[in-house]
Amino acid sequence: MRQSAFLKVALRAVRDSAFAATLLADPAASAAELGLSRADVDELAELGRDGFETVIGSLIAHRLLPLPLGRRFLVVPQAFRAPIQTDRLVVRIDQTHTGAWIDSTGTSVSPGMVFGSGSHPTTALAMAELEGLVRKGDHVLDLGTGTGLLAIAAARLGAAGVVACDIDVTAVDQAAANVHANDLDDAVTLLAGSLDTLQAEGLVGPYDVIASNILAPAHLKNLADGLADMVPKGGSILLGGFDGAAVAGLSSSLEAHGVDAVRVARYGPWAVIVGRKA
Repeated sequence: MRQSAFLKVALRAVRDSAFAATLLADPAASAAELGLSRADVDELAELGRDGFETVIGSLIAHRLLPLPLGRRFLVVPQAFRAPIQTDRLVVRIDQTHTGAWIDSTGTSVSPGMVFGSGSHPTTALAMAELEGLVRKGDHVLDLGTGTGLLAIAAARLGAAGVVACDIDVTAVDQAAANVHANDLDDAVTLLAGSLDTLQAEGLVGPYDVIASNILAPAHLKNLADGLADMVPKGGSILLGGFDGAAVAGLSSSLEAHGVDAVRVARYGPWAVIVGRKA
């Protein structure tokens, strides 16, 4: 079938998770609604639900289609040029330089690659939890920003100001480009460095929400070095980037620093913790 026809149907499926059922149940109506030939839609319907959803997932994984995250976000590759009609908050990310973790020494696993396309479960979990934490007018810190995805999402949710930092200069450069692409230069402050850098620059808050999607040992170090002091009573700390084995230790560390671990969200082996300052 024509690639343009498939992409049109796939984009509709991304916007409307129930569309696959409609496509399978009534191909003729789907063809008329989308302005496509019946032959094209019949070919898609023949894939069945599992086949159709597998192909859609593959397109998202290869960063050819937007990715819905949580209830409110749609992460759109900057290279994607088709018109988008959505009620979700759009976050545009250049995904040509994403995909790598930062290892325990603070070095990119793959030089030139930055973590944070939204496709990793820890990022998806963090984005979904962020929706319920950031309120209009909040001040937010994104510690270990990667591509800037969480910082941009916080700004889209109405944060009055967002500070984002990362130990990887490549990540900060990529985040800056993404912030600019989303017209949020005035809302997001970026800098290269760690918690020590923020403290040296006087950027210690208070922050209503701190989001940090990094490795578990780095979370433990940051909590020991005063991360919880940057959040006022009632403020939130969102920790992600680890598997379930790290939950108990991180929860205990939060509690030891005056932060109640109020919720753990999981996706397969991965987890995020939401803490609230007591």
